[in-house]
Amino acid sequence: MIQRCLMRPRALLDLLGHCRGHAINLGHQKIEEVDFSQGESAYSTDLVNQISLELQDVFHGGEEGLFALIQAPRLLDDQQLRERIARTNVPADKHTDLIQLLLWYGVLGILRHTGEETYIYSVNYEMKILSALINNRPLAELVYVVNPAFWRGLAIDTN
Repeated sequence: MIQRCLMRPRALLDLLGHCRGHAINLGHQKIEEVDFSQGESAYSTDLVNQISLELQDVFHGGEEGLFALIQAPRLLDDQQLRERIARTNVPADKHTDLIQLLLWYGVLGILRHTGEETYIYSVNYEMKILSALINNRPLAELVYVVNPAFWRGLAIDTN
């Protein structure tokens, strides 16, 4: 559950609220595995909608860029990510800006050479550090990771 909450206490409470709500609706005395699954799905969809609205506020057309990730693989190289964004109405000269925002909001992270997934919260919300990690990798080795919190809401291919 912690992996799904973007390391935000409020998001963890929201996720638990969705799970509890599903359990209550089905008359369960305890939150069962199915409640967690359904709660996570509802939470992820809400999270996608919230981030979409935030992107819309700060980046004209950015909300469409988020939906470029629908049914994407959970791991994308730079070219795959840019090809998906290119299919949206986001102007080509704004693709890098959109990627930066997706990194800032925790939608995307990167895969380090050690295999560790690193998101904005992994570096204490220091975008300079995350950018340096990205810039220090050869482009051919750069792999973006879709945050697990968004998998269900964006129908991410986790295989």
